[in-house]
Amino acid sequence: MPKFYKFLEVCKKCKAFCCKLDGPTLTEKEKNKILKAGFKDYFIKIGKGLYDVKTKQQVCPYLKKDYSCEIQKVKPRLCLAWPIIPYYKKGKRFYEIIKCPLYPYLNKKEIKKARKEASRISIDMIKNIWEMPLSMKKKIKKFGHEEI
Repeated sequence: MPKFYKFLEVCKKCKAFCCKLDGPTLTEKEKNKILKAGFKDYFIKIGKGLYDVKTKQQVCPYLKKDYSCEIQKVKPRLCLAWPIIPYYKKGKRFYEIIKCPLYPYLNKKEIKKARKEASRISIDMIKNIWEMPLSMKKKIKKFGHEEI
């Protein structure tokens, strides 16, 4: 079985926790790629070149009933980076890995790939990520995390 399907099974078991943390923040280029692929427009402009995905009760509208991702082939960088989350502290970029159920299945190469995606996330987007409501931060905290 290809690794993607193994990951999908893990995500289905946790009922796609990461897709219930609100929709991702994405760039205009990422938004346009999703729209060009024929997917419905759920976007809200939040700043110059930045968009959020409109959610219903903090659930990404691209999450399918079987807990798979409708836009898998055109996922935004923030989703591709999961479970790596970048943040800034005292002007320096750091990364945390969220210990979601997928975490034990990731090898070093996959973690490196996710970190590379996270390293390409702009500071404006990072600020938006960390301005999430406290209730969302508490959800992430329940899984635990570590700086990498």
